[in-house]
Amino acid sequence: MGLPTSPGTSAGRDERGRDGGDRVRSDGFLPEGPAECSALLASYGLSAVGGFVTLVLHDPAADPLPEAKRAVDRMVSAGADVMVVAAVSGQEGYDQALELDATGWATFWPTWGR
Repeated sequence: MGLPTSPGTSAGRDERGRDGGDRVRSDGFLPEGPAECSALLASYGLSAVGGFVTLVLHDPAADPLPEAKRAVDRMVSAGADVMVVAAVSGQEGYDQALELDATGWATFWPTWGR
């Protein structure tokens, strides 16, 4: 469950408030600061339960660990205890599938395990 697509509208938040929780997102949908995020959610009777993070895991030149650590820190500080990780291509959009070569796969699995 996520908050509605119009973060400035209280009517959507009130409607979602019946569910009692929300995920922490890092795309400006909720306030960046954990205290502000928790306070906003609490004002609607919600609490953070988790977050969704996209990371490039197949590129040997990319290190996803700093971004993953920032996401974990933000989620934990907001009171969430679940993080869902999705591997992304690093390309704009999802219209084209990325086919990994041997180097991509050899990088993906160890990076996923970190």
